[in-house]
Amino acid sequence: MALTLTPRWNGDGASDIILSIRGGGHGQDDAERYSRQLYALGARAQSLIRSSLIYLDGPPSSGLLYETAKNLALSGVRHIVIVQSDDEMDTLYHNEQLDDLGNAYQRSIRAELEELGHSTKEIPSGAELLLQYIRRLNPGVQVSLANRNELQQHISIRDGEIIRRVLVSVDRPPPSNLQLNQMARDKDWAFVAVETAGVFGRLFCDFGSSFQVEDVDGETPLVTPLEKIEENGDTLVVNCILGEKHDVSKGDQIEFQLRNGSTIEQRCLVTSVQNPFRFSIQLLENSSLSQQPSSFEFVALVNSQAASFRRVKVPQSIEFLSLEEALKSASSDPSLFAACDLEKSFDDTRKVASMACFQALYDFVKEKNCYPQLLDINEFWDMSVAAYPSLATVDPEEAKSHLKSFLRGCGAKLTPFLAFFGAVAAQEALKASTSLYFPVKQFLLYDCDEVLPKLDQAETRKGASCLVPGLRCILGDDIVDTLQSKQLFIVGAGAIGCELLKNLASMGVGTKGHGKVYLTDMDTIEKSNLSRQLLFRDNDIGDFKSAAAQKAACRFFRDIRIESHTSRVGSGERTPFDEAFWSNRVDVVLNALDNVEARMFMDEQCVKYSKALVDAGTMGSKGNVQVVVPDQSESYASSVDPPEPSIAVCTLKNFPYAIAHTIQWARDLFDGLFQRRCDRSNQLLEKTKGTSIDDIVIKLLSDSSEEAAQEIAVEVKEDLLALSIDADKDLKSLVLNWAATMAVQFFLVAPRNLIKEHPLGSRDEDGEAFWTGTRRPPRELSFCPEENGVDQNVINANLVDFVREAARLRFETITGKASAGLDSMFTSEDASSILSVYYEQYRSAADDIVESETSAEESLRATLDDARSLLSDKKMSTIDFQKDDETNGHVAFVNAASNLRAICYGIPPVDQMETRRVAGNIVPAMITTTALVSGLSCIELLKLSQNLPLRSYRNAFINLALPFFAFTIPLPAATVSIFNGRSYTIWNRLTIRESKVAAAKGGITMRSMMQKLNEMISGDSEKIDISSVSLGPYLLYASFLNEDDDEILDKPLWEVIKNALDESHYFENENSRGEDTSDPGGLLVENGTVEIAVTVLDGDGQEIELPAVQVVRHSSE
Repeated sequence: MALTLTPRWNGDGASDIILSIRGGGHGQDDAERYSRQLYALGARAQSLIRSSLIYLDGPPSSGLLYETAKNLALSGVRHIVIVQSDDEMDTLYHNEQLDDLGNAYQRSIRAELEELGHSTKEIPSGAELLLQYIRRLNPGVQVSLANRNELQQHISIRDGEIIRRVLVSVDRPPPSNLQLNQMARDKDWAFVAVETAGVFGRLFCDFGSSFQVEDVDGETPLVTPLEKIEENGDTLVVNCILGEKHDVSKGDQIEFQLRNGSTIEQRCLVTSVQNPFRFSIQLLENSSLSQQPSSFEFVALVNSQAASFRRVKVPQSIEFLSLEEALKSASSDPSLFAACDLEKSFDDTRKVASMACFQALYDFVKEKNCYPQLLDINEFWDMSVAAYPSLATVDPEEAKSHLKSFLRGCGAKLTPFLAFFGAVAAQEALKASTSLYFPVKQFLLYDCDEVLPKLDQAETRKGASCLVPGLRCILGDDIVDTLQSKQLFIVGAGAIGCELLKNLASMGVGTKGHGKVYLTDMDTIEKSNLSRQLLFRDNDIGDFKSAAAQKAACRFFRDIRIESHTSRVGSGERTPFDEAFWSNRVDVVLNALDNVEARMFMDEQCVKYSKALVDAGTMGSKGNVQVVVPDQSESYASSVDPPEPSIAVCTLKNFPYAIAHTIQWARDLFDGLFQRRCDRSNQLLEKTKGTSIDDIVIKLLSDSSEEAAQEIAVEVKEDLLALSIDADKDLKSLVLNWAATMAVQFFLVAPRNLIKEHPLGSRDEDGEAFWTGTRRPPRELSFCPEENGVDQNVINANLVDFVREAARLRFETITGKASAGLDSMFTSEDASSILSVYYEQYRSAADDIVESETSAEESLRATLDDARSLLSDKKMSTIDFQKDDETNGHVAFVNAASNLRAICYGIPPVDQMETRRVAGNIVPAMITTTALVSGLSCIELLKLSQNLPLRSYRNAFINLALPFFAFTIPLPAATVSIFNGRSYTIWNRLTIRESKVAAAKGGITMRSMMQKLNEMISGDSEKIDISSVSLGPYLLYASFLNEDDDEILDKPLWEVIKNALDESHYFENENSRGEDTSDPGGLLVENGTVEIAVTVLDGDGQEIELPAVQVVRHSSE
């Protein structure tokens, strides 16, 4: 049969990542620094980035140039060349004074250099300063300066390791862009041009007449477990395993994977999709095969040996027009424009007006030597029609409204807008460097004119503060003063948090009145943070993120007031963020979090205290921003994604059918062997010192099954024996034998026993075949170094890895010596030798299990007696799983264990990179996406500072890979209950204040509180039937239990609450850990305000939950 099996791992060669991204001689540094980006881009693309050269041609003081350079440097581009221009019009086209971000970047690097001991005279300016900034930002990036004339002569860079070159033009006028684009075409370089004017921006891409995209979306194809292929006439029908959905569409190509990870070279075309579990295919012709297989042969091979299938990425070729050609065709060819804000993208008048404005802006500046203003609208209109004749064909009134918006600050640069376009421009340059992701084809227009205030609010007063003149030019003094006086709470100082702080500092937020920025993050800085978190440097590693971010942000604007904390946010956490903080010191919350639980808590707090919230998140090339407007919009929790489905215990333990199952099993095995077992042994050893063996036996048997109790006792005995050995040589032999025993137990004995319990062909209780669907019969694995088959080689290699890593990790738990220093002590030869011995013993082992006649209690007592004789003062060391250390063997162990279990069950194995991602729950991340969502968050903050109507705000859903930009107006807050003709939303609160008289008598009673509530919602203290009152999970009152209970009704509410908490066993010492639990879970805040839930009965006897009821305790202060 003419079918070829290709021995290829899943992924894209990431196991060789350290070699493939060695670029500038920073192999190990690169692997750590870019690890999160690596999961977004893949090893091939990252290697190309480390072999790329980017020319940046733009004004040296441009904030957009700094943003683009920052994103490229953090991404790891091999070489950046800052191109300088002597053209006077290039200089005039950019107004440095109105570029707040550019000025802030320059202040930042000057302050950083001063901290390093450079004198003011030593610190350069202009392009030299930008060069210094890039070097400080990422020492692994080469950076140099060149004159545009040198660039034209191609004498600036001669580097044999440079694979791809891209020219990026930033804030340059149209004639310069035409010149640069033609030069790029002549040299076969990709070209990107980007510029902004006030709240309008434009980007253009030209990657040549024929550009090939290797992967249009960057998504890792789903590996779907296969049940079988059926022949249905001339059609082949693929069936997924029960409950597993595929991700293929009509026209996709797929390939099938065998159980050892190899792929069948014969690919197939999806001809139709019946449902998420079933689709039809046909065989594709393959010239590399000596003979095309028949459908019968192919089906037979797949059904007998294949375990799964996945989509195959097919490259696409794209043709670009030059800038000159694109400008000529733009008015007649809508395909030249990438969709952005969907509502605005289909507005042809807006599109034509935007293009005309950018084309005419240069003409006005050249003629007048200044930027146009609103009073120049008529003259600017004429120039715009002349520069872009299509403007004359659209509705003039509507077009002029867009021109007026353009003229309101077109000479100024809006900081968060620069963050948006700097991210997109850098991403497009990276696409050109890597052929990864679909590029912008060819214009991208975006504006946020909804942020512009009414004309009477946009006044800039003469003699006003000169801080952030660009922002004041666009928004006016009053709005900027309001913004800078806001009190902001940033939760998270990671990638998004750093970008937010940079933007806020550049806008002068927290510098006026009561303005302040509160920042919290409990994490410390790691190497992998440095590729996305611009405020940190290598010497910051190990410091708290919040403190380091505060220090760095102040370099951008020294007057900014930032208060940093290292407290976690969440229910039950004791933090400085109390009732007084939320009530008086927060106006807007900016979420920069990486988990849903914390987001939900922050959303809950914002709703409770009626605070605005802007939430941003990313995953690889995808990003989203949601703005929550008090009293107007829905909250974050109103539309939160469902939680990830969990893996059933039985699936993990006995019936895995996907690689995620085996990785999770291996990850749990790591914790079991090197953490939980050690803790258990230490605890039991401690008990044996002052407790009789009989008592320990009774306790073990009461807490565990007989089998589990005996296993624990044996482990303790093994651990004590190991602790008693002092010589490293003897201990090495012991742990190698232990590791080999584990390998045999997990990958030979366990499959054998499961098949013995459920033989092939057996049936379950319902008479159905036992081994069917997601249940796959495991096979025993043997260690046979003398065999050279592909399948056996993979098994041998993983068994050796398993034993070597297990042995050195076991050695670490016994001696406390870090496994990272034991790599040379435990070799592959050691592991191979011990495996040969053990597998030879078990190969002929009898299947029969001889039952012991000794009772479980007697056997347990004997084992513990033996263990006690080995007692010492030594303790086992526990090991916490660390995913980012290449040298400690943690991921290597999990990868080997997972792959071996996968092979047992016919699941294709994967490389360490994929194992690290799943086991470490790593979220792919890129600086470009991070910078973009942070910019959009700050644009929404500008709107919140103006108290705009809901229609002015935008939620954003972004995918830079496609590229896809969707902006939607937030949904209004939904009605949660209607009672007595009155509707309520999540923002409504019913507030009851305890009187001074009631407080003097011990507090407001339950009866009085209910009467006041009745009066509030009906005007009658007796009219409404209250069904229940609860505080969090604690039931305080229920009509069916307490309706006539005077003892409860006449008791102060605070006492009822205390009793409920006491009865819940919340104050048990074993849970309190010595902390003050007088206010458990944050339910009772410092000033005594509580938020209770109340349900009432309507006229039909149906229960309705009222809005949250706040009861405010009287304060004598």
